[in-house]
This record gives sequence, C-alpha cells and structure tokens, in this order.
Amino acid sequence: MANTLMQSLEDLKKNYGEQLTNKTAAQNQNYNAGIMPYNTAIQGADKAYQPKMNDVYSQTALSRRALAERMANMGMGAGGGTSQRATTDLSNAFLGGIKGVGLEKQGFIDTQNNAISQAAAQNQAGIANLTAENTAGYQQALDTLKAQNRQTLLSMLLAKRISMKNYNSYLNDINNFA
Repeated sequence: MANTLMQSLEDLKKNYGEQLTNKTAAQNQNYNAGIMPYNTAIQGADKAYQPKMNDVYSQTALSRRALAERMANMGMGAGGGTSQRATTDLSNAFLGGIKGVGLEKQGFIDTQNNAISQAAAQNQAGIANLTAENTAGYQQALDTLKAQNRQTLLSMLLAKRISMKNYNSYLNDINNFA
C-alpha cells in the first residue's frame, strides 16, 4: 500500500513535468510560427531591394552617357575625355545612391530583427509564466496528495494494517518527497 502512495506522488510529478514540456513546446512552436514572416522578409531583402539598386546603376549609366554627349557636343569628345569634376560628381552620386539603398535595406532588416527580438523576449516571458504556473499547480497538488496519503497511512495504522515502524518510515518518505 505504501508503494502505491509513493507511486501516486511519482505519477503526479511525472504528469506535471509532461504538462510543462508540452506547454513549453507549444509556446515555442507559436513563437517559431510567429517569426517566420520576419525571417522570410529578411531572406527576401536582397531581391526586394535589387530594383532600387538597378535604378541607381541605370541612372548613373544614363548620367554618364549624357555627360559624354555634352562633352562631345562641346568638342571635348573623341579623345578629349570628360570633365574630371563631372566624373567625380557622378561617382559620388552613384556611391551615395548605392549607400542610400543599402542603408534603407539595412533599416528594413533591422526592423525585422527587432520584431524577432521582441517576439523572443515575449516567448521567454511566456515560458517563465508557464513554468511558474506549473510549479505552483504542482506544489498545490503535491501538498493535497501528501495530506491524503498521510491520512491513508494514519487510517492503516489505526486499523493495525501497518506497524508503527512502517508508519513512521512511510510517513518520512511522503514528507521528504519533492
């Protein structure tokens, strides 16, 4: 009978452990599903921002061509080259355009990563709450079951179904069970 009492305590501990594992797994599954769109957006950032990069390249190529035509019209073409200042200005505009698109893309990625970080913090808080609730529920159920088991042991002792020595031993086991 005392083994049955201890087994009930073991079963209770196992059940609450399984409940916490299942609830934590569900919490993590919801988190992973929740961040999927952000990860997808980050993975697609290069493709999404490529048209803007292409525009910068195209605008620069058009500007270089227009500069070459202007210089040629002024008689500076055909080996005369182009104005160094105009070429430098075009290069700076190109680099500024590339940098601008790069910063815009990085800002987009940072926003997605920030959302993922916030979701991770919420997930950890959710797991902490689940753990606290589970621990409190387990402790309450454990206290109730221990009280029931103590009452059962006392009834067995009074009915002379167990000796005082066995009663004390079983009672000690029940009281020390965590």
